Amino acid sequence: MKQTRRSLPRRHPEQGTILILSAFFLPILFAFAAFAVDMGYRYTKSRMLQAVADSAVTVGMPSMVAHDTNAAATLATKMANANGYVGSTYLNVDSTATTGQLKVTVYATAPNFFASIFGGGSTRTLAGTAIGKVTSIPAPAMVALGGGCGTASLALSGEGHLTIDGDIESNGLMTISTGNINPQTDSGMIQTMCGAPTVWSSNIVYTGTGINPTIPASPFSDPFAADTAAVLGTYCTGGTSLTTAYSFPGSGSPWSATASPAGIYTLAAGVYCSSGDISLSGPGNGFIANGVTIISMGHVNVGADNIANGSVLTAAAGVPGGIAVYAAAGPGGPAINLGSNNLTVNGSVYAPNGLANLSGETGMKLFGSVVAQTLAIGIGDTSADWTFDPGGGTTSTTWRMYQ
Repeated sequence: MKQTRRSLPRRHPEQGTILILSAFFLPILFAFAAFAVDMGYRYTKSRMLQAVADSAVTVGMPSMVAHDTNAAATLATKMANANGYVGSTYLNVDSTATTGQLKVTVYATAPNFFASIFGGGSTRTLAGTAIGKVTSIPAPAMVALGGGCGTASLALSGEGHLTIDGDIESNGLMTISTGNINPQTDSGMIQTMCGAPTVWSSNIVYTGTGINPTIPASPFSDPFAADTAAVLGTYCTGGTSLTTAYSFPGSGSPWSATASPAGIYTLAAGVYCSSGDISLSGPGNGFIANGVTIISMGHVNVGADNIANGSVLTAAAGVPGGIAVYAAAGPGGPAINLGSNNLTVNGSVYAPNGLANLSGETGMKLFGSVVAQTLAIGIGDTSADWTFDPGGGTTSTTWRMYQ
C-alpha cells in the first residue's frame, strides 16, 4: 500500500514580525510614557511653585515700596513658609541685592517615574521664581489690548483740549477725531498693529515721535498682566472681598461730609472689592477718595456732578501698577465707565477683558495708564481740558511683577 506523505503547511515569511517589532518599539513606548507622565507632573509642580513665589512677592512688595526691605523679606518668607517651603533648601528670599527689588525662589524635588530607566536619575529639582520691582518708569498712556485689525480697539473723539504725555498703543484699529477746534497735544508715540491710525483731526501738535506707521513685530504687551484679580484681591480691606458683593452706602460710613466745600464727601481710605458691579459717586455731588482703589469682578462706574470743585480718586499705596480702578467684566457694556465732571484720577485704570469708557462734558485728568481690551475716550464740551499723564502722581507707590 502506497503511503502518501503529508506536506506541512508552509510558514509565512512574515510570521513572528510582530514579536520583533514589539521588542523594538517597547523602549520607545517607555520613553513616551516618561515624557507624558514625568513632564506632566513637573509642569503641574512648577506651576504650584510659581504661584507660591508670586504670592510671596505680592505680600512683600508694599513694604519694598515703603523702603522697608527687612519687612518685605519677612512677609515674603512667612507666606512661603505657610505654603510648606521652609529653610534654605526650599526657599530663597532676596530683598537687598538689587535696590527696590524683591526676588523669591522656591524649590521642590520631583520624582522621575519613568525617566530614571533611561538614566535620568530618580529625582529632579524644580524651582519657581518671582521678581517684583519698585518702578518710576510709567507704562504707556493708553493701551488697547484686543480687537484685531477687523475692529476698532481705540477711539479718541471730541472737541475739547486733550494733552497726552505718553505713548498710545493699540493691537487693533485706532481712530482719532479730536482737536479740530482745540488742539490735541501728543508727546509720545502713536502706533498700532494695523498700520497708521485713521485721523480726522486737523489740529494735532506732536511734540514727540508722533504717529509711527510701522507695524510692530509683535502685539503690544499688557503692562499690568501680572496684576490679576487674584493678586489684587489680596489687598482688599474693609471687610470686602472678590467673593462677596459690595456697594457703597448712600450715607454714613465709610463716607464723611466735608465742612467745605459743601456737597463734597470724603471716602475712608481702603481697597474696596466686590464680586459684582460697584459704583462710586458719593452721597453728595462730589467726592474725595484718597488712598482708595476699586476692584470689581463685574463693572465699575465712577460718576459725580460737581463741576466747580470736581472729584478726586487716588490709588491706595502699595497696590501694584498704582491701579486705582480694576474691573474684570468682559464685553457687553463698559467694564469701566468714568464719567465724573472735573474728575482727577491719581492712578491707573485697568479693564483687561472689556471696554474702558472715559467721557464727559467737562475736564478729566488721569495721572496713570488706561489699559483695556478696548478704549473709548469721548471729550464732549469744547471748553473741556483733558490730560493723560502716566508719569504723574503715583510713580513712588508703584511696583510691578517682572518674572
